[in-house]
Amino acid sequence: MTSSLVARLIGAVFGLVFVAVNAGAANGPWSWVLRVLGLSLFVGVLLRLRDLGEVTVQPRARAIPIYWTSVLLEVAALLVGTRLLSSHGHGTYGVALVAVVVGIHFLPFAWAFRQRAFLPLGIGLILLGAAGVAAGLLGAPGVIVALLSGVGSGLALLLYAATPPALFSASVGPADPSSS
Repeated sequence: MTSSLVARLIGAVFGLVFVAVNAGAANGPWSWVLRVLGLSLFVGVLLRLRDLGEVTVQPRARAIPIYWTSVLLEVAALLVGTRLLSSHGHGTYGVALVAVVVGIHFLPFAWAFRQRAFLPLGIGLILLGAAGVAAGLLGAPGVIVALLSGVGSGLALLLYAATPPALFSASVGPADPSSS
């Protein structure tokens, strides 16, 4: 399995988790409609994953250290951030924080792995997290925060996983791998 397939599979799994966990905020049958939608998209991605095609990229020499540093900082930010939000009575914004932090962690990946697709994905997740916070600050109920930041982020990750890599074939940074 190539790194591009692995990245999209990971995106699909986390997309499904975002949808499944946050769909519960919706009332009545909408919760199940959203879960079925998420599961259907996930299965669709799995069925199409190999047919989506590949783009060969040359990761930068420091890609793995950048990856692990980003993941460790992401975990630290999520642990500290969610604890702070909960301890100050703002636990509803936890899902928005997750969306923003996950989005931010994709930005260095775009450069390190020369994958343009990580830029719109990262920016999209950041915006979905910010939209949830903005809605909450404007008085929207927690369900809106969960739907915008949680379900929205899950759908964005599933969309990323279903997108043929050729649409994002241009790499980020210099084309010459030795110029990393």
